[in-house]
Amino acid sequence: MRLLETKQLTIRFGGLTAVDHVDLVVNKGEIVGLIGPNGSGKTTIFNMVTGIYTPTEGEILFGGQPIHGAKPHVITERGISRTFQNIRLFQSLSVMENVLIGCHCRMKQNFFDDLLATKKFLHEESQARRTAIELLDVFGLLDLQHETARNLPYGLQRKLEIVRALASKPELLLLDEPAAGMNPQESLALMALIRQVRDRGVTVLLVEHDMKVVMGICERIAVLNYGRKIAEGTAAEIQSNEEVIQAYLGRQAKTGA
Repeated sequence: MRLLETKQLTIRFGGLTAVDHVDLVVNKGEIVGLIGPNGSGKTTIFNMVTGIYTPTEGEILFGGQPIHGAKPHVITERGISRTFQNIRLFQSLSVMENVLIGCHCRMKQNFFDDLLATKKFLHEESQARRTAIELLDVFGLLDLQHETARNLPYGLQRKLEIVRALASKPELLLLDEPAAGMNPQESLALMALIRQVRDRGVTVLLVEHDMKVVMGICERIAVLNYGRKIAEGTAAEIQSNEEVIQAYLGRQAKTGA
């Protein structure tokens, strides 16, 4: 079943075409990788899918329904969540508070419910705390729930960001370079975490430069270069594709990346 689909997705900034007629399909339950050189349009696609940018041309379908041009909060409510290349936790808040913030987009309470502490408010707050505790427990962060986010090691901050994204109960999770800055041990732990996320029924679309992570967990990989999709296939197919080797993988090998 197709969960996310882009059709001829294009965006131009002035005279620059950053993404050029990209067709991409992410099926429910998959882990899909999106790779390519810096500036190839990967994060720009994420920004269009999540409503930060509006495409110049083309369509974005989620669950068969168009979402291109929708506001970011509407897209989150529809079931898409993301992380960013640079960690965007609320560093001065606790681990628990960060996850509770992720829960709030699903709440229906209004200002007066909050002000008057109505039954609706108390029920939703209690539900959110139960959700947060369950997620922190499943992903091994419950013992750190009262710790300030900035005090966590880098790898655990990355994990917390993913858990906070999951608190919004997404069907699709977009991960933008989650392994950036990680050491090999942290990257291995990240791979296990992403598989765990998928096993909970969440589909994953991943942008990543660490090829060990991409080749190790992605069932399909799409490759961008200069805003265009130049290849798509399994890890083995991508690793043996001459155009991909020339545009990206060969360059990484030469630089030792």
